[in-house]
Amino acid sequence: MIEQSQYMRAGAETDSAFVAANRAVELLVQLDADEHSPGIYQPVLTAAYLALAETLVARGDKDMARAKLREARNRLTRAREFNPDDPQLAKMVLQAKELETLLR
Repeated sequence: MIEQSQYMRAGAETDSAFVAANRAVELLVQLDADEHSPGIYQPVLTAAYLALAETLVARGDKDMARAKLREARNRLTRAREFNPDDPQLAKMVLQAKELETLLR
């Protein structure tokens, strides 16, 4: 769903991108709540929240995008506690910084 959202956003289908990203977040939050290992879903939750924030920026909803970016950063911090050298997480740090710049 995250990739689907990114693909749709690239094609300017922001409503469909929002639905896909939002659904990914909803499902992953539920999976995370059901899981007893605190770090397992954090990287993919970070990616989902970043996709949702980017979609909200594309839709012009900067306030909600900021809120989702904060959540992405919280998840990213948690993910890096468990795997600080993960190159995918390093890419997400850069992605979050780019989003932060767009939201100024």
